[in-house]
Amino acid sequence: MTAEEYWKALCVKNPALTERETVTIRVSGLKAMIKQAHGKGYEHCREVTERIRKNLAAGGNPLDGLFK
Repeated sequence: MTAEEYWKALCVKNPALTERETVTIRVSGLKAMIKQAHGKGYEHCREVTERIRKNLAAGGNPLDGLFK
């Protein structure tokens, strides 16, 4: 999935995201969607969650580096 495809999937699940200029996403809420989207196990979700937390702590885009 590309970042654009992932964002569209998030917006389908929560249409209110498209109505905001700034969006805050809880990391814990992404685990299930990432697991479903990528078809990988819990360990992959843990790695993704850690990367998102690091990106947020650094003040960057939480989804940086998740998509190739």
